[in-house]
Amino acid sequence: MKVLLYVLLLNDQVTGPYTQPQIQAMVDRQEIALTTLYAEPGHQQWRPVSQLLSAASPAPAGNGHRWKTVALASALLLVAGLAAGVYFSLPRTPKSAEPPPPNVSYKKWQKTANLTLDVPLTAWEKRLGRNLHQTAYHVATNFVGPALNVPEAAVFEPYEKTAIQGVDWRFRVHGRVHSIGKKTGEPRLYEYDAYLKRGSNEQWSVECLEVDKKSAHKDKDKE
Repeated sequence: MKVLLYVLLLNDQVTGPYTQPQIQAMVDRQEIALTTLYAEPGHQQWRPVSQLLSAASPAPAGNGHRWKTVALASALLLVAGLAAGVYFSLPRTPKSAEPPPPNVSYKKWQKTANLTLDVPLTAWEKRLGRNLHQTAYHVATNFVGPALNVPEAAVFEPYEKTAIQGVDWRFRVHGRVHSIGKKTGEPRLYEYDAYLKRGSNEQWSVECLEVDKKSAHKDKDKE
């Protein structure tokens, strides 16, 4: 195999010849600069050694791996972006202060205050913010359903359409539920207000529960 030789122009003097690896070693030792001129012996076409070294240097062995890494990182960023988009499109936690206590008579309070519901314990971070409001919605629907004449027909409006107040231990959940009349079988629309207290160990109790029928097909239909 023929070895190519080159000469260098150093301090206005032609030196050499050198092989390409020798020139590379001289650059690495900073004995010459990349702007140093080189030529083939017997030729007067001078070029900077940077051209010789860039043309002779093979592509880095890890180049393919680097592109795979870049592609994987881009895919992960895309997945993270999609996940963030889904997260922020979910119903947000209502920003509200602690609701006032219900203004009801002692008899009314006594009738509802003995209603309790135990919610399975969750991780502490899941009991904060939006998840805590969703828990209050879940508890309220569990209390409201049995108060209807036909509990099995109850269809509650979704969480995002429900008005929820509360930040820690007292919550007011106001929403609507569709059901049917017990005698007539006709559709009924109810609005409900549930004042809830969140106790220790995720035990919830009712301070007040109001369920009002908002539409009736027959005034004489008493349910």
